[in-house]
Amino acid sequence: MNMGIEPFLVATSVNLICAQRLVRRVCVNCKEELEVPQQALIDAGYTPEEAKTTKIYTARAVAHATSAATRAAPVFTRSWKLTMSSAS
Repeated sequence: MNMGIEPFLVATSVNLICAQRLVRRVCVNCKEELEVPQQALIDAGYTPEEAKTTKIYTARAVAHATSAATRAAPVFTRSWKLTMSSAS
C-alpha cells in the first residue's frame, strides 16, 4: 500500500499489528465430516493424540442454506505489539 510516505517512517512509527480472520459457522444440517489424514493434522500443529480424535467438517450445498451464517461469523484476531526486542 502506498501511503505517500517513506518506508523508514512507517517502520519507526508502527506500534501494533493486528490480523483478523472471519470463520464461517457450519450449520448442523449442512455439515459433513471431511476425512483428513492424521499426518496432515500433525503437520498443521496438532499433537498425535489430538490428531486421533479431531474431526474436521465441511459444508455441503443444501437448498435452505442462506447467508445468515456469514453475518454472525466469529472473528479470530491476533495482535503483535512491536518493541525494540521484537525487531531483531
